[in-house]
Amino acid sequence: MNVSFVLASLSRNAGGLFESGRRLGQELHRLPDTHVSVIGLRDEFTAADAPLWDPLTVAPCTQRGPRILGWAPGHARALARQYPDLVHQHGIWTLGSFETTRFCRAARLPLVVSMHGMIEPWALEHSRWKKRAAWLAYQADNLRYASCIVVTSKAEASYVRDCKITTPIAVIPNGVDRLTKTTAAPAWQSVLGGQRRVLLFLGRLHPKKGVFELIQAWARFIEGDPSRAQDWSLVLTGWDDGGHHAKLRDLAHNLGLRPPSFHMTGPLFGPQRDAALSHAHGFILPSHGEGMPLAALEALAIGVPPLLTDACNLPQVAEAGAGLRIGPTASEICEGIVQFSALTRDQHNSMAQQARRLAEGVFSWPNAARDTSRIYAWLLGQGPRPVDLLV
Repeated sequence: MNVSFVLASLSRNAGGLFESGRRLGQELHRLPDTHVSVIGLRDEFTAADAPLWDPLTVAPCTQRGPRILGWAPGHARALARQYPDLVHQHGIWTLGSFETTRFCRAARLPLVVSMHGMIEPWALEHSRWKKRAAWLAYQADNLRYASCIVVTSKAEASYVRDCKITTPIAVIPNGVDRLTKTTAAPAWQSVLGGQRRVLLFLGRLHPKKGVFELIQAWARFIEGDPSRAQDWSLVLTGWDDGGHHAKLRDLAHNLGLRPPSFHMTGPLFGPQRDAALSHAHGFILPSHGEGMPLAALEALAIGVPPLLTDACNLPQVAEAGAGLRIGPTASEICEGIVQFSALTRDQHNSMAQQARRLAEGVFSWPNAARDTSRIYAWLLGQGPRPVDLLV
């Protein structure tokens, strides 16, 4: 079967969606009689990141108009040239999703839509009037037309149903590759040295990720438990999504947070990102809304216990003793940090071992690809209805 993936961005600008879409496509491409092609918008990193898509065929489209609209006049032509039997759209809200649905309608092709956390409550409240307009204009109709909607958790499925969408929904968790710790120096070593324990945030610098509450929580931790806090550093690593980097830096400064207790590295990719995860003692994501965050899965895979809110949709972490559950407010985040910093070495090592076991046993890209392929086969009349995946 020929499958076309549609993404808003083909580069690192897509954040976790770049990793999840790319790895799922590559694993699907490895299956017998399956060929995956990809289209998306061209941006400043498309050329540099293109080799990471190998062996998939990638068709960048040149965007027109405001970037937030995500529209390219060559979208339909690029899809047609791939001769898909089925189209799989990753993400919603942009005009690209409207163009994709229009193409599938005209060609009478099945359409699968992966939500990637874009319909959970916090996301709907953010830029509410714009999303309301998009919902009424085309997005609700697009989701109702879709042959199947893919989510990563039952919680995300409930968000879709709350929007009165009756399209079949399949729950397929993200995967994560096996990771090995590296001895390469992390980006913060020259600033923090190598003696302090690092609690790492790795992700978009955006209010959705709870970064403002995290900085406030860290200041409370230092003030409330200075003797323990002197052994710890909070490192924020990630790319600025919407101009929040300067606001976060100013907030930290106003709260008296400076190296070595606090440091912001900017975005890290490839080996630098691996080094950051390898040298972290803990990972924290106090997010207000997610699909299934790949950075948290990567922390598990490399054996770094994560501190996660319920909105990360990874209840398995706390249940398996692989990390801690935290609340989204500054005081609740601080409570989680205090609890984590009080772990003994043996308790931390046990948690790290459980993190690796959880990643290896539950979250696998080959498994995700096989389940996704079963959805495709069903929609194309080549296999049975996958009742175990549908909710």
